[in-house]
Amino acid sequence: MTDGSETDAVPSGNGHAGPGSPKGERVLRWSLIVVAALAVAGVTLFVLTRSGTHPAMPHGAAASTAPTPRTPFLLPDPSITISRLGSSSGEPVATALAGQIQTALSSFYDQAFMDPQTWTNGTPSSAWDIFAPELRAGAQRDADSLTLGVQPARVTGLRATDATLSIRVLVDGSGKARLALADVGFEATGTVVGGEPIIVTSRATFVFRVVSGQWLVVAYPVANTEVTAEPVPSAPASASPTSGASP
Repeated sequence: MTDGSETDAVPSGNGHAGPGSPKGERVLRWSLIVVAALAVAGVTLFVLTRSGTHPAMPHGAAASTAPTPRTPFLLPDPSITISRLGSSSGEPVATALAGQIQTALSSFYDQAFMDPQTWTNGTPSSAWDIFAPELRAGAQRDADSLTLGVQPARVTGLRATDATLSIRVLVDGSGKARLALADVGFEATGTVVGGEPIIVTSRATFVFRVVSGQWLVVAYPVANTEVTAEPVPSAPASASPTSGASP
């Protein structure tokens, strides 16, 4: 007998056994296991990502010992003077050109004096690219006046102690730069083979003009480099003993 109430079975709608059947219980149990495994994997991935965990370095592997890159020498920002042939101020043009000349001369002085490779192998050929083609060979012959010259083979260390750069730009009536004169002062202290201290002093004036679309050095009316031994302070003379009165 029944109490008159009816219970209708709800079809699963997908043709699979319902959860109440043994097969349904097995499917549910495996589904829960898979979901739990994925959840654990997801949490593990999150933790590894957030904590920045990386594969451990193999035992005995040495850390990288690559040398620190050398910082190239850079001349200071120049003082700029503008000579005008007209009413145009020419300031933006002169400022941009001065920055270009500063970069070019910094590269030259770095290769001519400060690069340790120069001390071993001499001034590289690329350093002379700052000079106009018709002047390049003559500048190389004047290497003793423009660079360390014959000294590099003896230099073991060099440190720049002072540098100055002033640039005068000639601007025509239309506001275009026509010529530039750059005065450079450079001083450094260092050592040569045997540990003897030296002082390097260099003064030069470079005349820049556009040659084949590039601002290059077309003259250097002033060029002088001196390498001298740094004086070593002498020890103070000890006082000679005074003779006492005879008894």
